[in-house]
Amino acid sequence: MEIRRTFPSITMSRLPGHALQTVPPPAEEVALIADARRRMHAAIPADAVLDMPYAISHARVEVPKLRRWEALAAVNMARAQDSRSPEPGRALDAARNWLAGPEPRRLVSEPGDVCFGQSDPNIRNFIKDGSTLQIVDFEDSGRSDQATELADLLEHVTLRGIPSSDWSEAIGAACSSPQSTERLLMARRMKAAYWLLRSLARDDPAVAGAVTERRVRAERFLTLMP
Repeated sequence: MEIRRTFPSITMSRLPGHALQTVPPPAEEVALIADARRRMHAAIPADAVLDMPYAISHARVEVPKLRRWEALAAVNMARAQDSRSPEPGRALDAARNWLAGPEPRRLVSEPGDVCFGQSDPNIRNFIKDGSTLQIVDFEDSGRSDQATELADLLEHVTLRGIPSSDWSEAIGAACSSPQSTERLLMARRMKAAYWLLRSLARDDPAVAGAVTERRVRAERFLTLMP
């Protein structure tokens, strides 16, 4: 007897439009990015994500990763011995002190304003179709919170060159209380530490441009510290 089985399948399709390319994007595209994320969060209410796994960008996933990277970063910094640019060394010390302090524990333990997290706001994950943007790449998505989601956007290497004034509406919406304002700053420090430690732990010092990028990421992290 022949037994036929039906397996679930996923059909891939193309969205019309094209991915954003300009880094940093102009003000009109920044407004479209903010609108796309508002629509995404409105479409997936907070109570629908409570049972989801945490997004990869959430502190529960990210802080342990940063702790692993800080040791590797120290080894790579010793190898690099780039005395011409002291910022990476200063930033690494500041990041290690930050990881040893209370803010990472608070980001892990305090829930914040729960929302769906896409977790990869790379500019090329925004597809422009006329006057509308669609978001793609949800493989790392899951439960997050408003402050972490916004911090992920503000500190992403493809978006960090955008003036804060262009994000004023999004920042105002996320910072509705002193607690949410404080959480956004803590989350931004976490995201800036992510990009710093990723560069220090994974980039080969001999790779062209690596020294400059480490310095840029170091300066970015230090500007967020007290």
